Amino acid sequence: MRLKFVRALLILALLGNLIVWHKIWRLSMEQNTLGLLTPSVMTNEHPQKHQQCLGHLVTIVIRQFENFENDVAFMVESVLNSFPGIPILIVCDELPYPPLELDFANESMKNVKLISLKPEFNKSSEERNPLFYIRTKFVLFLPDATRLSNKQVIQDTIAQVSNLGIVIVPVGKIALHCLELDLKVREWSLKIARVMGTECDSVMGKHVTMLEAKILRRLSDPFLLPFTDALYIQTTAIGAKMN
Repeated sequence: MRLKFVRALLILALLGNLIVWHKIWRLSMEQNTLGLLTPSVMTNEHPQKHQQCLGHLVTIVIRQFENFENDVAFMVESVLNSFPGIPILIVCDELPYPPLELDFANESMKNVKLISLKPEFNKSSEERNPLFYIRTKFVLFLPDATRLSNKQVIQDTIAQVSNLGIVIVPVGKIALHCLELDLKVREWSLKIARVMGTECDSVMGKHVTMLEAKILRRLSDPFLLPFTDALYIQTTAIGAKMN
């Protein structure tokens, strides 16, 4: 138990030392691709039973967004229009201000939860833990300003993630870049290299991530910011690859 705790502390310390450098590196690499970002993926329609089936298989998580300028409310409405009843978790370090323009009292929002990770006296640790609310086999992470309307892509991704564990889907027509992470926890070092191929440790470019929920439960802090950078460093630490 002590070894796991020390290992977690080492990973978190490593993340703290590398976040600034990694962000600068990513910004310089992404300057040539920003013009390709598109906010939606178009779709074919499928029967209602497929929508209900997806709701039992997938939980959607929205993790990182700006408080004063975000697209979260429209994202949620868009998802519910395409997938009524699908579980949606909006995870933040503390409750956003101004508040999100979502009516959580509405019946259509019954499966949408806003989760603040900030400790509160009137909430247990379970109530502040997003994993407590994930009852599905798969989790789908959506970046801000994304429209999830392609049901066929989601179904195809589920079929792939069942075999591969973690699957990445580009948003719109943006090109993704596969990265290899050489993580050495004991040495507090992380080397990042761009590689060819479809099996990666991390990915650069706007994308959607689907993975098995059991993988999240193996990580030290699966919702740590910056997201998804911190997520992929942790999945690398346990030897999980993405495709």
